[in-house]
Amino acid sequence: MKSRNKVIREYQYSDTLDGNTSSYESVLVDSYFDALEVRNDGQQHGDHETPGPQEFRKTVSFAYDGKTAIVGNSYSRLVSGPTGVFLPAADEPYDPNVFNDAIAKVYDRVRGSADLSVDLLQGKQALQMLSSTAALVRQVKSFDPFKLAQYYAGFQKNIREGRKLTRGVGSKWLEFQYGWKPLAQTIYDSAVELQTQRPPVMRITERAKGKNSSSLSSQGPYNGGSVQVETSSRCLVQCEFGVNASSLNLLSNFTSVNPVSIAWELTPYSFVVDWFLDIGGYMRSFESSVLNGSNFRGGFITETYQVRMTGKEIRSFNTFDKTVSVSYEASSVTSGKRRTLLLSAPTPRIPQFKNGLGSGRLLNAASLLSQHLNGGKR
Repeated sequence: MKSRNKVIREYQYSDTLDGNTSSYESVLVDSYFDALEVRNDGQQHGDHETPGPQEFRKTVSFAYDGKTAIVGNSYSRLVSGPTGVFLPAADEPYDPNVFNDAIAKVYDRVRGSADLSVDLLQGKQALQMLSSTAALVRQVKSFDPFKLAQYYAGFQKNIREGRKLTRGVGSKWLEFQYGWKPLAQTIYDSAVELQTQRPPVMRITERAKGKNSSSLSSQGPYNGGSVQVETSSRCLVQCEFGVNASSLNLLSNFTSVNPVSIAWELTPYSFVVDWFLDIGGYMRSFESSVLNGSNFRGGFITETYQVRMTGKEIRSFNTFDKTVSVSYEASSVTSGKRRTLLLSAPTPRIPQFKNGLGSGRLLNAASLLSQHLNGGKR
């Protein structure tokens, strides 16, 4: 595979009428290009089965194409066709969060997904859950459904009671989501882990993907348009590990052995921070890479991305004694791929801020918000 750069030129037409004088002209401008940049073609002598390093970037871009109409008292001009103005070059959005998600899945396969450290240290909270759950049952049983009409009729009068109930329901949902549910999953995972017979060499392949949307302004032939950017990223990780039956690695299958990681998980509302910046996942994967470093046998990581840009500038404005109407569109698709051979167990990258919340996290956020109604007082 070799680098290439192909450019196509097309005519732009102009029809002008100034008083009794008219003119018509055309000019060749760049309208399209197809560029392939090969940074590593992966060509090396081998067994035709073992993957080698590879990296390339490909961009297909169409220039802004459309028309401009300029109208004055005794002057008019119509310009149509491509402008030779292209969308800005895309970044290389190899997403560290997608990369971290992929290697986290690998290490979950190696060490299991059970994590007893937090559950054991939260034994006191588990007991409190029992009593608070019973209190919730009593609260629900004591609630009179016929009071709903009174709530609607005199909402301000009963706002304190309504807030109290909202906070109670929200609190129990958070306890289920981040207490009972993980505890039950850990018990199940531990039972599975105890019955797992591991092969002498584990070859693990995991994938992750992600999407992101953004916009750019002040683009276009007259710097008055906008650009919509859609980015998708994928990551594939394949690793081979030998099985080490040492007590430290056996313990790591069930619990974190990093006190910093345990302290973070027990920090109040640390899970909310992880929604936007996955610090807990980063520390767990980093710990796993250290614990399994001596067991690592080899592997590779393949990352890809695609950036789709769509630019539009459709507007009218006045300049001196003339009215200018423009209508242009442009597009581009940039794709990239790199395959890297691993010489040691993969470590996570510094996570990036996440700007999206799924429906489940939105529900959890609503429950969390309900805890702070009425100044945080029941």
